[in-house]
Amino acid sequence: MLKDGREYEGALVEATEAEVVFRRGEEVTRHPRAEVVHVRLQRQREWAEFSRAADIADDRLQQGLAAKLDARQYRGAGTATLYEGTTIELRTPQTWERRQRRIVRILNEHGEDASVDQVYYRPDCETVRVLHAVAVRPDGTVLHLRDTALQDESVYSRYPRYDTVRRLRFATPEGKPGNLLDASVEHIRAEPLEGQAFHEEILLGGSDPVFECEVAVWVPAGIALRWQVLNDAGGTVAFERTAEGDGAWYRWSRRDAPLLPPEPLMPPWADVVPRLVLAAGPATWEAAGEACAESLAAADARLADLPPLPAEDADGLWEFVSRNVQSADVSLLASGPAPQDPMETWRLRSGSPVDRTYLFYRWLALLGEEVHWAWIRPRTQGALAEQAPTAEALPVPAVRVGGVDGRFYVLGSDIETPEETRAWLSGAPVLVAGGGLSVIPAADAGSLGTDRKVALRLDRDGNAEVEDHIVFRGAEARALREWRRLTGVEIQRRVEELATAVNGRAQRVRYEIEGDVRENAPRLALRLRYRVPRLADSRPSVASLQLPWLEYDAWAVGRDERRFPLFWGQPRRDTVAVLVRSPRGFRLEAGPAPRTFAADGLNLAFACEDQAGHTRVSLTYERSALGGDAVAYRDLKACLELRAAIGRDYWVWRKE
Repeated sequence: MLKDGREYEGALVEATEAEVVFRRGEEVTRHPRAEVVHVRLQRQREWAEFSRAADIADDRLQQGLAAKLDARQYRGAGTATLYEGTTIELRTPQTWERRQRRIVRILNEHGEDASVDQVYYRPDCETVRVLHAVAVRPDGTVLHLRDTALQDESVYSRYPRYDTVRRLRFATPEGKPGNLLDASVEHIRAEPLEGQAFHEEILLGGSDPVFECEVAVWVPAGIALRWQVLNDAGGTVAFERTAEGDGAWYRWSRRDAPLLPPEPLMPPWADVVPRLVLAAGPATWEAAGEACAESLAAADARLADLPPLPAEDADGLWEFVSRNVQSADVSLLASGPAPQDPMETWRLRSGSPVDRTYLFYRWLALLGEEVHWAWIRPRTQGALAEQAPTAEALPVPAVRVGGVDGRFYVLGSDIETPEETRAWLSGAPVLVAGGGLSVIPAADAGSLGTDRKVALRLDRDGNAEVEDHIVFRGAEARALREWRRLTGVEIQRRVEELATAVNGRAQRVRYEIEGDVRENAPRLALRLRYRVPRLADSRPSVASLQLPWLEYDAWAVGRDERRFPLFWGQPRRDTVAVLVRSPRGFRLEAGPAPRTFAADGLNLAFACEDQAGHTRVSLTYERSALGGDAVAYRDLKACLELRAAIGRDYWVWRKE
């Protein structure tokens, strides 16, 4: 870098007190030392000596450059992946070498993020190295990764106990539309980690088009590799096994994976795109459960000391740990599946999910409960590969209190309840230590939702006095529990936002909380009273309005057909009841007719009744399903559009 701002990249030939000799390609230049501000040395990587793509003798790169792509053919895609390859060489079930290479073409500005990549690793037992990362411009010029575009960061430095993971981030230069990016990374696990065997889950495709992807795994003799390909009913993934020397190569490949536009309420990508699951663990899930039990028994014997019991039942212990032991949000790579000293977890009042759960688990055992350790895989991470047993596929620690039909407990935060943490894991697979696989029972639809009762009195000018009573059930009640951290002014602002969301002219808003927001009750209620000027369009002999409490935005049904199945986190039920007291002498003349809708997992009921100037309206929506086939979208569309249509209708009262 020179004083005049010019910057050159090449090879440093010589640097003396008088001058700096620099070579760029075939040209050698000499710069007076006083004119040179800075010389930055770069690590040498593959192809560092080449400035033109035509000079790089690599078949994959040349095939990518030769590919003719028209961005107009891939509307909605930001990139096109020309090649994605993963090569893994197992050394033992706990150690391996992994190399990954990805070649992409940036189609438009939405794909510029593809230039950024990152790898997480444990420096105590792993090494990571960027073999090459280059960008090729349309004119064939090659731009190489600079060391300044590399960042090696400590991920969990705020948790000294778990400061074991680093993240290597790098940005391939010029991730601009039209450029081709080629990056290759080597990741080696040289030393085993306690309780962690080889396990990989690789998506063979993605949301953007992928021309070719392949996975190759070298398995030495004596190691049993178990694998399964999920979400490939059409058989698009090819497989071959080739014996070689004292082992074998396992290879999977897929070509021409199409563009997959995302849809509302679709399952996670791990349940949509073909997914290869690899494991070098136990032969069966029962064996995996036994291995967990043995590891836990060894930890129990090694970590015998415990803090005094702070509660006398399971729910009390759950709430105590959730409230008083902060969750250190770290991955299993950082903490490992084997628990650490519970006395240290209690002293720090902080721990990873594994260590918090282990403290809870040991206290339950001290209480005399029948308690079993468990590992859960949330449904948002995709279905479990039953043919590739490994506890590492289930990342959420939990405990089961009681026998086979006992209750599962997953620790949460200070504003959650045990029922809520169970509900968001509805239908999730679970592995119990000492046992096999089972499924978390689905929550009842009534465990989540709102019940709203509204009473409004209209005067002859269309003004309305409103009493709005809202009951929040399950996780919906967290919105009120968070008020324990707010000031009175902040709470009043939240209340006014609720009222103005109904009608922007709402005024004189008053509120009353039913229940103690400091307690994690499964139900909390809020009673609002406010006035809305000119809510109704009023004339001497007629009044009309839409009931804003029935409004519903059917955002999830904006298309006629759907490719992917439906997916929900947990069941839900919402009810709305509105009582309208019309002005004296007015009776209901027009409004939406009573309607019902029933389908598998969906129910909607709407009814209205008018008597002596009192109009009663009720709507109940219930969804008991956790998912459905793509054809079930038609029922969902009809149900939600009916609910939205009811909210759009006008109600008319006429003077008798």
